[in-house]
Parts: sequence; structure tokens; C-alpha cells
Amino acid sequence: MQYDLIIVGWGAAGFSAAIRASEITGEEMKIALIGKGNIGGTCVNVGCIPSKFLIEKSLRINDILYNSNGVSKAELFSEVMKELKNTVYKSRVGKYEDVIKNYKNVDLYYGEASFLDNRNIQVKNANNTHILRGSYIIISTGSSPTIPPFANLNDIKTSDNFWDIEVLPEKLAIIGGGPIGLEIGQAMRRFGTEVSIFEIANEILPGYSEEIQSAARNIMQYDGIQIHTDTKIDNITSEKSKCIFYGNNKECFDEILIATGRYPNTATLNLQAAGVQTDSKGFIITDRKMKTSSEGIFAAGDCVSGKLKLETLSAREGVIAVENIFGYGKEIDLNATPWAIFTTPNIAGVGISEHDAIQKGLLFDKRVIDASSAIRNSISGNKYGFAKILIERTNRKILGIEVISPEAADFIVEGVYALRFGLTVDDIIDSTHIFPSHSEIIKMAAQSFKRDINKMSCCME
Repeated sequence: MQYDLIIVGWGAAGFSAAIRASEITGEEMKIALIGKGNIGGTCVNVGCIPSKFLIEKSLRINDILYNSNGVSKAELFSEVMKELKNTVYKSRVGKYEDVIKNYKNVDLYYGEASFLDNRNIQVKNANNTHILRGSYIIISTGSSPTIPPFANLNDIKTSDNFWDIEVLPEKLAIIGGGPIGLEIGQAMRRFGTEVSIFEIANEILPGYSEEIQSAARNIMQYDGIQIHTDTKIDNITSEKSKCIFYGNNKECFDEILIATGRYPNTATLNLQAAGVQTDSKGFIITDRKMKTSSEGIFAAGDCVSGKLKLETLSAREGVIAVENIFGYGKEIDLNATPWAIFTTPNIAGVGISEHDAIQKGLLFDKRVIDASSAIRNSISGNKYGFAKILIERTNRKILGIEVISPEAADFIVEGVYALRFGLTVDDIIDSTHIFPSHSEIIKMAAQSFKRDINKMSCCME
């Protein structure tokens, strides 16, 4: 079967690519969309939607319990998990299954895809085998949780199947102190679970700045979460309960969550036949236009080699891949791509880190101010957090912003605009912010380049 465009993978990147290609061509482009598993990919099914649903419910748990006529946290958790599954289902149907029905030019194929050469793809499932030929191809197969060699899938949960839990665990071990581990760990702690996080690196959130790591540890410990860093897990066994062995220690839990990273879903694609190059971990190498090493083949989303793995970035990459098929000449701007960790308070950032600035040999200045500098933090009772701004020393342009604050995921976009449009720290200072607000902490960090903020009155311009 001949197609103008074949998209392998029907998550955020694949859907965005199919929709944008349909828009550009007035739904005249003949598109094949190939996938396996639930349509919609990671975000809606096992990622953003269920995790943020659990986090939101955990934030409101005291109010819910107050109005629930004696319902226990365990009973509430079971109801929340049922509601979570229903929310995921409705989101998948409403935002993916129903949406794709609007595009009659898109054919869906369920099955395992593998390249025969750089234009032909075999799609195989239990019932059929199809050979599809595409003038252009976009690979957007996403990623899956990494399972360490010491772990047995029968004994553990991953971020893909954690949502199947129905009974509130009394004790939960999380192996991996990255964003997923911290988000789920904090939410489960609010439900009353004893949570222990094990991280092999010397600090949680490895790869993030020291300020973020230190504040994140304080936040987790303040909530009563046990943090074990510099800890190598030797084995996991399932006896009456699930037990972790590390060093000379043995500790048992009701549930164990593996959150040690993700690997690309590229192993079965036979990329060599298509001439598509990957890095040492199997992630596909692209340029900033999302082009792979093989002419006419693009890649987008979590299967692409790069530091950031975000749903919105995946969608953006899918759009850019399609637009470059039509000669738009677009490039992905990773520098102006924001990221956020939905702990309480939020951890968010955009731009380059201090470590990256040093590696690049940039001359820069920085300021870091404590969350207490912004009155809204005192009002809301936020004890931990900061705002950090890096600027180029010569022209004072913004290089990067990091924030730990309530609602930081919502207002970090201010940094996106600053980076995208080349704004200086003085542009932020000269922009009026709302008082009292959490976002004001970015302006105050900017003002700290100009004056001692401890000598400022409220709303000082």
C-alpha cells in the first residue's frame, strides 16, 4: 500500500504530525499511522494524565477526608485509582480516538512495525501482515521504563503499570530518585504510605543543579520520605512481601516501583535496513530539523536522542518534522523548551544550567534568591524554594532560569519568552508583575542583579 506519509508511533508526536500534515494539505495527504498498545502513547495512558491526576487528588486529600463521613485514606485511595482509570479512558477516547476519526485521510494500523528498507515498512499483528510504502516516514515510537537486571516484573511496578494498584500500600520503595520517583513518592506519602526512595547517585535528581538537588531533598524529607542516596540495589526478591537487598541491608515493602529511566522503543524497528543511525542506547539521532541520517525519514518524541523527554516537546518535534517535509525550514529550539517536575512546590526551569554554561566557556553572572523573598510564599506557607537566573555578562541576556515554587510549572513560561526573544534581565525588571504572586519571585531574582532585595519595599520597581 502506497502512502504519502507513514508515521510509526501513535503517541503525542505521531498524532501531532498526522494532524499538522492533514492541516497543511487540506486533508489531501494520504497518511498511515502505525501503533501498538493503547492509542495515545505514554502521556495519556501511563504518564502525564494518571500521574498528575494522582498528584492533584493527593493535594486535596485532607479536604476530601473532611467531607467524606469517616472514609479512611485506604478506602479513598481505592476510589481515586478507579477514578484515575476512568479519567485516563475518557482522555484517550476524547483526545485521541475521537480526534483521529475527524481525519479521513489517515489510516490506522495496529501492529509491530519493522523497516524492510528506507521506504517500505512491514506491519505485523496476530491476524495480518501489511507492507506499506511511504514517500516520507516519521518515527515516533516513544520509550519504555528501564528494568534493571536485578528486578523481576512479577515483583515490581513501573511507571507503566503502577496505575493498576488498587490497595493502598503501607510501605512503598521507589528505586530511582528522578522526577517520576519524586512525584509519585510525594503523592503516595500524602495518602499515608511510608515511602523510601533509593538512588544510586550521590543525590536525588541527578543531573540537575546543586540548588535543585538540595531543595528537593529538603522537600521530600520534610514530607517524611526516606531518602537513600549512594545506594546500589543488589537484588529484589518476592517472599511474603517484596524485599530489597542493598549492601548488608534487607528491607521489605508492600510495593516496589522502578523509576530508573527509560529506553527507546526502537529495538524491533530494524533501523539498519533503513539506514537510520542511533546513539549507544538506541535513541535515534536527528538534526534540529528532526531529520535522521536517512533521506526522507524523520524522527520525533521520546525515541529521539536528547536530554529532555517531554510530552509537549514530542508534539512540537512531530509538527516540525512535518513542516520540514514541506520545506518550512523549521528547527527545534531546545534552549527555550521549559521543563517541570510536579512536586509540591513545583520544580521548573528553562534555558541552560550553570554547569552547561561553564562547559561552553560562557562568561555569565548569576543570582539566587530564597523563596521567602516573595511574600506570597510566606502567605501560602511554602518553606522551601528559590529562583535562580543566569545572564550573559556582556549583554545581560537571559541564559537560564530555575525556580522552585508553588505554580512554577505555570509561570516558567515567562522564561521561555525571555529566551526565545532574546530579552535581558533589565527587560524583566522593567515589566510589572502581579503582587502578591508566586511568579513575582522571577522579577525579584532579576532585581537582585541591580540592588540588595533585602532593602526593598513591596512592589519596588
